[in-house]
Amino acid sequence: MALKAHDILLSHLCSSRDCQLAYCWLSRCCAVCPAWQKAVQKYLSTLHVLDFCGHEAQVAGTDVLCALAHVAGTNLHTLDLGGCQGISEEDMTEILRVVRVSCRSVENINVMACQDKAHLRAAAIGAQSHFGCASPRELFEHLQVQREEGTSHCPWADLCAILLPHLRLDPNFDPGPAALLEAVQASSAWDVALLVSVSFLV
Repeated sequence: MALKAHDILLSHLCSSRDCQLAYCWLSRCCAVCPAWQKAVQKYLSTLHVLDFCGHEAQVAGTDVLCALAHVAGTNLHTLDLGGCQGISEEDMTEILRVVRVSCRSVENINVMACQDKAHLRAAAIGAQSHFGCASPRELFEHLQVQREEGTSHCPWADLCAILLPHLRLDPNFDPGPAALLEAVQASSAWDVALLVSVSFLV
């Protein structure tokens, strides 16, 4: 059977490692007709890049998890959550868990301009994974090794550099003076370990 035009288009666009085709655009194609819906579902798992370009303000954690369920596999290498302010810290925890379990080929995750608590949670999970920590105390100890000379803290910018290229954080991020108290009250042990170990720009 000859390939339809949409099959040819999607096959070419989705198979390119440099393709910046947005998942949101592909999702809209599903509404064109049943044939387009079937074709899009077929090629979603071949995407190398998952982003929400142009729709960041409307994206919630459930949207990201739904998208990951469609693109899970060995082809995805970049997850761009930049600017997605609707992602909570709980969402971020689950998103990174799903990536670790179902999208093991992901090499780059961008959380720039996500809401502060989600950004902080991504950093804590990223550091935990990078150093292979089994407990928040181990994370604290690893970050103490990275501390700046003459201080008891690891500079945030240094941690950002350590976690590149797998996790892209904002080197100018500052969670604010209330972040530690909020993390303690929420019993977020990994966030607390990070906050007491890192110095931020003010």
